[in-house]
Amino acid sequence: SAERELDAQAAATAIAAAVIDAAAAGALLGPAPAPLPQLRARYRWQLLLKGDDETVRAGARAALAAVAKLGAGVQGAVDVRPWSML
Repeated sequence: SAERELDAQAAATAIAAAVIDAAAAGALLGPAPAPLPQLRARYRWQLLLKGDDETVRAGARAALAAVAKLGAGVQGAVDVRPWSML
């Protein structure tokens, strides 16, 4: 999430590129605006990686590494087993 929509979109795109490189065997849905695209004055985007356990683990590791490189003012989170996409 980010205070500016373009920053959130750019971060989601960068994370998606890292996930695609690491987990090519999976199916990546997104990046796309979250169902509630703006929450608490922050814009949110999301990705969903589908695949077997090893593919999802590889994608999660790549996503965590990409989140660690995000610029100031941009936040990211990785949920390996989401209960809800809201």
